[in-house]
Amino acid sequence: MNIFFSVSSHTEIAKDYFEDATFLAKELASDNNDLIIGVAMKDGMPGRIIKEFTENNRKIDLYTLKIYNENPDDFPNINFHYCNSTFERTKEIYNESDILLLMPGGTGTTAEIFSFIEEMRTIKTEKKLIIYNKNNHYNEMIQFIKNIVEKKFNTEDIFDYINIIDSKEKIVSYIKRR
Repeated sequence: MNIFFSVSSHTEIAKDYFEDATFLAKELASDNNDLIIGVAMKDGMPGRIIKEFTENNRKIDLYTLKIYNENPDDFPNINFHYCNSTFERTKEIYNESDILLLMPGGTGTTAEIFSFIEEMRTIKTEKKLIIYNKNNHYNEMIQFIKNIVEKKFNTEDIFDYINIIDSKEKIVSYIKRR
């Protein structure tokens, strides 16, 4: 399976997020999954995830923009795919992934979440969207969705497309059952 890891590129965040990224990547790479990622870095969550998939000899596909200045020479084991915009990048990631795993993140990750939900809701697929709600990171976003359902802007079935999981162990268990 192709698993997309949506991760923050910021390196100043709490170290336990990096540890969770390492744990998840190690477990999922060793289970013969391949990686789809949207950022290539040696540090932070991206660096840890790329390291684990590389050490497990798994295929790694990066969907990025040239403006991000990621150097393919620094990552000889990654297949670089350049997109013209973040919209195109998100579409390519969606199309190539079987599982969409969204780690705690910022506005980029949040944009991906809503884009993926809308695509799944519209084009009914078997893809799985997993939101890692570590330390209640996404509670306000989840409450926002509940509020728009209450106001009838969406129907309750929007939650059929979202798997909100609050522990890294539960995420591994959920994915391995697929």
